[in-house]
Amino acid sequence: ELSSKGGIFPSYKRYETFKGLKRESLSGVAGEIFHSGGCHVEGLVIGNMTAEDASKLAAQLVDGLGLKTPLTELPVRAEAKLPEGKTVWQLEGTDAEEPNHAVFLRMQMEESIETDMHLKLLNQIIGAKFFDVLRTQQQLGYIVSMSSAPTTHFQYLNAVIQTEFPPDYVRGRINAFFDEHLKNVAENLSSEEFQTCRGGLLSDLKMQPKSLGEEAGRYLGQITSRAYDFGRRQRAIDYVEGAASVSSMKKFITDLESSPRMYSQVKKTHPKEDKPLPEGATVPEDPAGLRTWTTHQETVQSFGESAEWLHIDKSVGAAAAAAARHNISPVSRA
Repeated sequence: ELSSKGGIFPSYKRYETFKGLKRESLSGVAGEIFHSGGCHVEGLVIGNMTAEDASKLAAQLVDGLGLKTPLTELPVRAEAKLPEGKTVWQLEGTDAEEPNHAVFLRMQMEESIETDMHLKLLNQIIGAKFFDVLRTQQQLGYIVSMSSAPTTHFQYLNAVIQTEFPPDYVRGRINAFFDEHLKNVAENLSSEEFQTCRGGLLSDLKMQPKSLGEEAGRYLGQITSRAYDFGRRQRAIDYVEGAASVSSMKKFITDLESSPRMYSQVKKTHPKEDKPLPEGATVPEDPAGLRTWTTHQETVQSFGESAEWLHIDKSVGAAAAAAARHNISPVSRA
């Protein structure tokens, strides 16, 4: 809701809309989607089929849906750059029965194959340690995870903890973990450990899909992002095999440490008391320059007005243009 426009609707807005639906609301929905004001449909054909077969299927789809008027352009979709530095967005939970807080960290970096692969390598190196240190040793909560996730324009390092401890304390523990372990990777990553993690990542990247559904899943992200870069996986393999190294990993850590950080903290409204801090533990003071947001829709509006937005290609000819760039033959039906 904060950093994206179009295509994503927060749960509370969907719930409010759902409450207003009646049986009569469904009347004519298909016509509104496919016949009113134009419609744009993209499909994916995989398996034992030729381009001619795919073209025939596309024709049947157009005729079957009764598509008459194409769109001139697609609805606006965009992603926002997070503000520089560190930001904490504090909100109260909406489920009065939920006895836990939650802390969700996102570190944002610009999208590239190099960033994507380095984040995946970093997850190989310290992902299990994140769970072991913060879940097993410090017992901060039942849900403790670290992951990386791509969007159209950005790559994210994500960390999430559901906890009974005060959110500020848990945020401090997350920061302490990354301060220690990112520094350790930058200063002490050995060639042996890097080769082991690189081998694990290459094994994942080279694994053949076990079903058509799994194979389709690899392509759908490229369609959703409207990049249509179906050769990206092989280029990622080439990069990990040829260019990724201990030195490139260390440089990446420097860039990651200076990237924007957004902490979303959800404070429970349940009357249950927080879990007491471990003996000798304290909630760290917030660093100078920490940005704090405490409102919901007001923050979404003000940030949306001031943020730098990167738009996703909304031209109806994006697939054909991408096919020309990547030297492939698209199947189209006007």
